[in-house]
Amino acid sequence: ATTNAVVKKTSSSKPSVSKTLVEPSESLDSKLLFNQVTTLYREGQFEEALKTLNAAKEAQKISADSFLFHLYQSVLLFKTKPLIYPLAAARAAVKINSRNAVANANLGSLLQRNGERSNAIEKYRAALAVDPGDWRAHLGIAQCLAVDGTDGRVIAERELKLVSQSANNTVEKWLALGATYLVL
Repeated sequence: ATTNAVVKKTSSSKPSVSKTLVEPSESLDSKLLFNQVTTLYREGQFEEALKTLNAAKEAQKISADSFLFHLYQSVLLFKTKPLIYPLAAARAAVKINSRNAVANANLGSLLQRNGERSNAIEKYRAALAVDPGDWRAHLGIAQCLAVDGTDGRVIAERELKLVSQSANNTVEKWLALGATYLVL
């Protein structure tokens, strides 16, 4: 299923919510709930957003096997809990919808932070198979490969060029790109 927004990574490869994600099949109550969670997230109230999300699941306002529940939960857990918790939620989101570029890129980011570079690259490539213009996936591949000697650096440079050529011209993209070049 497609969404009308993205969950994105910051320059340090952290997943974050930039717009409200709502799938067409979600009920009006679910849509309002996800809007509320997104608002709390944007205000930096990560614990409150997570409590609201979990309370809605417990009250059966959203399904425990909802793709969006796991996607949002992974981002919020990343902000509030040790890495093992958001990894499990991100894996659940990808298991439910393996053709979602956002979910794959987020899981790639979490795997990368966990030191699982080859698995991260696999997820970034899955994200690119769905959305070839996803600059976050290109950036993640570059960050993972940049430490693999000369060959890795060559591929990383190519991926970074793809990032700079992508249509998304946000400050976040350019800051992430600059930070990555500084590390190279």
